[in-house]
Amino acid sequence: ALVTARWESFFWDKYVDTSIAFGLGPSFATAEPEIEILTDGSTSRFLIYWMLELALGLPEYPNIAFITRLHHRSGGFGLITDKGGSNALAIGIKYKF
Repeated sequence: ALVTARWESFFWDKYVDTSIAFGLGPSFATAEPEIEILTDGSTSRFLIYWMLELALGLPEYPNIAFITRLHHRSGGFGLITDKGGSNALAIGIKYKF
């Protein structure tokens, strides 16, 4: 149920093809994540999720991009819960089929 928006038009795209994405939606864990309990003392299985992604590629190879993405779960400043949440940073290669 993640809704994502992506911006793909930058003036330097002829040198480095760039896109930025932001997504927002619900996050439901099958069990309370242990890392969130260790960090905050408690958490909730249901939290708000958002992600931010930066993709960089060469214009000569439009199907391949290097990405870095931040994943974030949180209680939404008390909207869902006062405790819990986590961050994860991911890097990788994206291939468009």
